[in-house]
Amino acid sequence: MADPSYIALPAAIARSGYSRRHIERKIESGDLPAVKIKGKTHVLPDDLDRVFAPQPIPTKAARVADRDARAADLVAAVASGRAAGEKLALTPLTPDQRALLATVLAPLRKIGGAA
Repeated sequence: MADPSYIALPAAIARSGYSRRHIERKIESGDLPAVKIKGKTHVLPDDLDRVFAPQPIPTKAARVADRDARAADLVAAVASGRAAGEKLALTPLTPDQRALLATVLAPLRKIGGAA
């Protein structure tokens, strides 16, 4: 007998309101854990609710701040010759290269109203 804590795919479709294919894509991507019980796909209701929970929409100011923070991280990584702990170049950028990079990237700060 199937574990009563798991629900079959038809019940998951009814519970979530999403199509079978959409739920299968979430399973295939690893976003939604699933198991096979007697050859049929089952998921935990809590996992289903977590994956399909409403997500807040960030404000424009939050998106701009996030973009600026990511750009600053990228510039710092490139300037130091590293990104996420990995070496990007055998030698760090020269001061002239850093200045050129700053000049090239400066207009990006104006996109989205950032100063």
